[in-house]
Amino acid sequence: MHIVKIKSTGQIIPGFSQSSPLKGAGIINVVNCPELSYTADQLEEAEISDLEFNTFNIDYNHSVMSYSKKRAIAYPKLGDQMDQLWKWASANGLVPDPSVGRNLDTPEGMGGEIQTVKKNFPKE
Repeated sequence: MHIVKIKSTGQIIPGFSQSSPLKGAGIINVVNCPELSYTADQLEEAEISDLEFNTFNIDYNHSVMSYSKKRAIAYPKLGDQMDQLWKWASANGLVPDPSVGRNLDTPEGMGGEIQTVKKNFPKE
């Protein structure tokens, strides 16, 4: 992967990379970017391995992500969470009777509805 980096620190400039050689275009693009304030003398183009590039992208993307996005990625799938919560509630006698009603605006009604679906469509 061909990248643009800062000479003095070796820091890669995100967003200015490509698989083919940059041939000076990468530095020109960085210098012409209004959000950045680098001169051509401060920059150099280099080639790094795909592994190095992927590691940089993961680290960079993780560093700029909000905590809520990091949590959303780290949490188990919502269906798996709900399944475990249901198993816990069932094991502790907290699963409502489906005859309670179908008012989905209440925990009891929602629980009863879930229990009905699980009863009507058991795991095979």
